Amino acid sequence: MLRALEGFSHRLSTLGAWIAAALLVYMVVHILVEIVARTGFDSSTYSLDEFVGYAIASMTFLSLGHTFSSGKLIRVNILTNAISGLFSLVVELICIAFTFSVILLSIHLLYETL
Repeated sequence: MLRALEGFSHRLSTLGAWIAAALLVYMVVHILVEIVARTGFDSSTYSLDEFVGYAIASMTFLSLGHTFSSGKLIRVNILTNAISGLFSLVVELICIAFTFSVILLSIHLLYETL
């Protein structure tokens, strides 16, 4: 059962990566169309910023599963490479607690605005 779920997760994350790649191609084509329309025809699609912004957000989240499963997430280790032992663990836990508190604050502020 767990292997089937893992296989499904892998296929789903691969599909997300392919969709993200297609969105990247779409963004390049849309920007080129906008450049040609503005310079050659003195016109515009009037939607470039909005559509490319949505595509960037979608591309980011769709590619996260594949990035995580392939172990290619970028982690900046400037501080953690300089320290070791128990102090490194304490710094990691402080960073995790800070991140968790920022997420909770964001959820709270979102809830307050609704």
